[in-house]
Amino acid sequence: MRTLTRLVPIVLTPALGWGSLIYNATYLGTLSGGSSSSPWGINSTGQVVGTAGSSSGSQAYVWSSGTGMVPIGSGKAVGIDDSGQVTGTSSGQVFLWTSGAGMVTILSGSAVGIDALGEIAGSSAGHAFLWSSATGKTDLGVLPGASSS
Repeated sequence: MRTLTRLVPIVLTPALGWGSLIYNATYLGTLSGGSSSSPWGINSTGQVVGTAGSSSGSQAYVWSSGTGMVPIGSGKAVGIDDSGQVTGTSSGQVFLWTSGAGMVTILSGSAVGIDALGEIAGSSAGHAFLWSSATGKTDLGVLPGASSS
């Protein structure tokens, strides 16, 4: 007997109810032509970013309750700040996506998150980094005794 299992991307958000914490699950769906998606980041307004399979390969996406899942380019989105700036990785390059400029390559490496100031943290050439539009890339080095971050 064969069993078919389907992983479903959902986001849990807290809601208050009768003196206890209750979580609401929201089904995010998939992109057209795709069968899977994975959420990787959420901001305080409930926008979610992640990666989804599609007929054209792996796509980074932004999801909101108003628009649903919207592809923003190839790759994996990992973080979104409250102003809607998204960071992620595409073909070994860190990107910053905004609704105005689209996906802009920042540097080689991989992103792990973005903060409220639009600063991106990640790893490049074995070292941790912090990037900002004002200062560019700041190499944070490695932990003592380690050869990479």
